[in-house]
Amino acid sequence: MSGRTRRGLIAATAAISLVLTAGGTAGAAATYGDVTCHGGTIAPGRYHSLTVAGACTLTSSGTVWVKTNVTVAPHGLFNAVTPGTLKVHGNVIVASDGTAGIGCSPFIGCSVTTADTIGGSIRATGAWAVIVHSAWIGGSISEVGGGRTMNCSVIAPFGAPWYSDFEDNTVGGSVTIQRVHSCWLGFIRNTVASNVTVTGTRMGDPDANEITTNTVGGNLACFNNVPQVHFGDSGGTPNTVAGRKLGECVNM
Repeated sequence: MSGRTRRGLIAATAAISLVLTAGGTAGAAATYGDVTCHGGTIAPGRYHSLTVAGACTLTSSGTVWVKTNVTVAPHGLFNAVTPGTLKVHGNVIVASDGTAGIGCSPFIGCSVTTADTIGGSIRATGAWAVIVHSAWIGGSISEVGGGRTMNCSVIAPFGAPWYSDFEDNTVGGSVTIQRVHSCWLGFIRNTVASNVTVTGTRMGDPDANEITTNTVGGNLACFNNVPQVHFGDSGGTPNTVAGRKLGECVNM
């Protein structure tokens, strides 16, 4: 399943009406407060915090500014794979059974490339899927556990098998991907200031675990992954690593 054939979260929730609670006002140009979205489109504006409790889609134009954190609750689906802009000063936190897609690029089926920013980190524990393209992350990325299912015939609400993917991102800290059991995983064309560690993943697609064409400021360590980390069909090139290449990534 190559980057050119995968589909993103586009239009997954377009028909759902907007419901905002705890301080939000639908359609307001600027909303200051702690807002919970239960479904629909998240209007442009400024939010103190944003919790995604249903299937919620970022604006198709304009900017959503979040002063603190974006939290994807259990079973929430945050579709920020739109031409709109997301700027989070804090962290993006994806809870168990949550799904998050952030950033548009042609590799995920968009006609534009966005420039979403997250000042803090992306932290996902037991998430069903985490998909991030063309974003700037000031902190680190951590995805531990989750993945929903290794069965690639099961189609997720975003129109593709369940998978996690990080492409064309800039990360100011480290990246840790551990024990994710899904259909497919990719980590491609990212620039990471510190270490990248991929361990204990289990994927249903034999083409999964494509870890290629990255620039890593620390070590690149890959252990106990099935399938073993490889170039796959992405047409990728060897990773540029300032530190050491370890485990399955020795020859990557």
